Amino acid sequence: MKKQQPLVSIIVPVYQVEKYLRECVESIEKQTLTDREVILVDDGSVDASGAICDNLAKEYADIRVIHKKNGGLASARNAGLDMAQGSYVGFVDSDDCIAPDMYESLYSAMTATESRIACCSWRRMIDEDGEWKLLLPESGSGLPERILTAKEAVKELFLGRGTTYSACDKLFEKTLFDHIRFPGENLPSEDIPCIYHILSHCEKTVHIGASKYYYRIVRGSISTDCFKPKNISTLHYMEQVIQDAGSRFPELEKEARFALMQCAGSMYARLLESADVRNLKSIEKELKDTVRKNLKHCFTNSCFSGNARLVYLMIALGIYPCFYKIRRKRTERD
Repeated sequence: MKKQQPLVSIIVPVYQVEKYLRECVESIEKQTLTDREVILVDDGSVDASGAICDNLAKEYADIRVIHKKNGGLASARNAGLDMAQGSYVGFVDSDDCIAPDMYESLYSAMTATESRIACCSWRRMIDEDGEWKLLLPESGSGLPERILTAKEAVKELFLGRGTTYSACDKLFEKTLFDHIRFPGENLPSEDIPCIYHILSHCEKTVHIGASKYYYRIVRGSISTDCFKPKNISTLHYMEQVIQDAGSRFPELEKEARFALMQCAGSMYARLLESADVRNLKSIEKELKDTVRKNLKHCFTNSCFSGNARLVYLMIALGIYPCFYKIRRKRTERD
C-alpha cells in the first residue's frame, strides 16, 4: 500500500552540531502536530552529526536523512525542499529548539484564516553556567494575532516589528517555493532575499504573536562569530530587497530607508567588535558610505529615533569608534 504523504515537512540543515542535534530533533518529535516528516540534511559534517542523524532515523519513523557535500545553509535547505513531500514546509536550525505546539499553532492559524504563511515570535536561549536559559521574548512577541497583506508584511519586515527575515519562525505552503529557492552563494543572511520575495508575493500572511521558536546563542556559530569580509553580503542582500521594494511598494520608502540604515549601522557596530578591524577597512568604508548617502533622510524620516539619528551622524563623521570604545569601557567597569 502506498504511504500517505505527510501534511508538513520539517527541514533541518545539519552541520557540526553534535552537541545540540539530538535536543533539537527531540523538540520536533514532541510536536503535537503528528502528521509530519522530518528531513535531516547532513551538509558534509566532519564531526559525529552525520552518525547522529542516522541513529535518530532508526529511532523515529518520520525521519529521513540526506548526506551531501558541504554547500552551506542555503544549499542544505534547498536539498530538503527538493525531497519534501508535505503540503506545508517549515525550517528548524539544528542548534535551536521549538515549543511542542509550534507547528500545530501555525497550521491552525493558517487554515482558520486561509493564509499561505503563518509566523510566530521567538526567544533567545543562552548558556548560563552550563544551563540553557530562555531570555525575554523578542520585540513583537505578545502582539495579537493579525492577518497581513503583502505590503503590511513587508512593512513589518522593514521596521523589525513582528515579522522577521528568518525562515525558521514560519510555516509555508510548499507551493510558494515552486519558483524560488534560497540563494546558493553560501553567504551569510541568505534568508533575507528569499523570505522577502515570498512574503511580498503572498496575498495573506497570519502572525500568531506568541513565541514558539527558541533561538540558541552559540559562540562560534555563523551568526555570532567574529565579523568576516563575507558578512557584507547582509548589506548587499538588503540593498537588493530595497531596490525591488522601491518599484513594488513605493509608499514604503521611509520604512525601506530605515531598514537599510539599521542594517548598515548594526553591521558597523558588529565590525567594531572584531579584533581584525584594521584588515576590514574596505568593508568599514562601504558601511560608512551607505550611512553617509542616506544620512539626510534620517532627519526627515519619522521612523528614526533621536538616539538613532545621533548614532548615524557619528558614523558619518567618523567619530563613532571613539564613542563606542568609551561606552564599552564603562560597561565593562560597571
